[in-house]
Amino acid sequence: MDSLPILPIRLIGWIFTGAGTITIMFGIMALRKLHKAGMLRSGRMDSFIVNDLILLGIWSMSLFAGMGVLNYRSWAPTLLEYFCWVMTALTIISAYTRISTTKEQFQREAPGEKFMLWPMVAGALIVIIPVTAFSGLTIYTLRNAGV
Repeated sequence: MDSLPILPIRLIGWIFTGAGTITIMFGIMALRKLHKAGMLRSGRMDSFIVNDLILLGIWSMSLFAGMGVLNYRSWAPTLLEYFCWVMTALTIISAYTRISTTKEQFQREAPGEKFMLWPMVAGALIVIIPVTAFSGLTIYTLRNAGV
């Protein structure tokens, strides 16, 4: 039986370094725009800010782990694997939360009408499957003895 293809380690390093950099840049720009618009002052927004800062911290793991992989640091594969597990879990949790919130809002706004769950699930799977597959393939590659 053939084993799964192993991704080139340099490609993994560049993808996660680039994704981390881009995500952190857009996150900081979004927070700055919200701050300039005065939307970060209300009490409810405090929890959103904390969540956003935690997400920026998680994405910084991608950036640092990707750079570590590119520089052959011994700690980098472990940090990158951890990031992949966290990203997979956050993607699934986020999709579930989005579906649940949308369903609750629909039931409040259109009581008695039937909520179409399957299109929401299909839309979520369009994101979940590639993220999970790439994360799994990355973890598989990082656990290879040659890495």
